[in-house]
Amino acid sequence: MSGTQKCRGCAYPTAPDKQWGRTDKHYIASVNKALTSTIAGMVLAEYGLQVDDPIAPLLHEYSSYFADPAKAGLTLRQLLNMQSGFVWNEWSSNDLALLWKSTDFTEFLLERSNAGPGSSWVYNSAGPNMLLKALDGVVDGGIRSWADANYYAKLGITDYEWQSQPDGTPEGAARMLLRPRDMLKVGIAYLNKGVWNDEQVIPVDWVNKVSNVEVVSGAGSYSYYFWHRSLNGINYISADGDGGQYINIFPEQNMVIVMTQGNYLEWPLYVNQADSIMGIYVLPAVVN
Repeated sequence: MSGTQKCRGCAYPTAPDKQWGRTDKHYIASVNKALTSTIAGMVLAEYGLQVDDPIAPLLHEYSSYFADPAKAGLTLRQLLNMQSGFVWNEWSSNDLALLWKSTDFTEFLLERSNAGPGSSWVYNSAGPNMLLKALDGVVDGGIRSWADANYYAKLGITDYEWQSQPDGTPEGAARMLLRPRDMLKVGIAYLNKGVWNDEQVIPVDWVNKVSNVEVVSGAGSYSYYFWHRSLNGINYISADGDGGQYINIFPEQNMVIVMTQGNYLEWPLYVNQADSIMGIYVLPAVVN
C-alpha cells in the first residue's frame, strides 16, 4: 500500500490511498518474463522443440530479416538467456520507451543491428515479446488460449490481466497484473519440481534448466529469464520486476517469498527494501 499521510488535528494518520486485499491484482512488471519462460518451456516440451533450435523458422513473416547470418543463427536458448546479440540498451537509454511506442515489437527488434548471438549478455525486453510472437504460431489456438488452458487454469489462476502487444499477441516482458496469491502458486510449482495438484504442469526438465545458472554477467547470474541470487549466504532463484515485485524461490529452505511494492522506477530503493525485509526478519526466522 502507499504510505499514510498525516493531517493537522488528526489523532492518527489518515487512511492510505489504497488498502490492498487478497483479491487485488498487482502490476508485476518483469516478473512476467519468468512466466513467459515457463510457458516457453511447456510449449517446447509439448511440440518437440529444443532450446538450441533457431527462432527464424518460427517467424516466417519476418524472413527478410533473417537473411542476416547473425540473426538467422539466433537460438531460443540465446533469446531466453538475454544473449540475443542485438544492439540494445534499456537501462540507461530509451530503447524500452521506443519499443512500447512501436506498432510491431518483433520488427522493432529485428531491425536492430546484431553483433552475433551469444556475444554478450544484454537485458532486452523486446526478446520475450518476440519469443511469444514465435510461439503464438506454434501452438493450437494461439499462445494466449494455450497458456490459459495448460498453465494458468491448471494452477487455479483465473483472475489475471495479460495485456497485449500492438498486434494482439500477449505481452511477454511486462504488462501483466496478477494477485500475489497467484504469484505464490507459480513459485510453489517450481519448488515442487513443476508439480501442482499431483500433475506435472511444468516439465521437470525446464525446472532443472531454470535452476542452473546459464550466464554470469555484470548484473548477476541468470537463467531463462530468472535471476540466481544469494542473501545471508543462502542461494535462491528470483523472478523479479521493476518497483519491487518478487517471486523468490528458496529450494533448500522449501520456501517461496512473494513480495510486491509500488516503488516503480526507484531502483535500488526497492531492492534494498526487499533485501532488508528478507535478510533481517524472514531468513533468520527459518534458518538455524
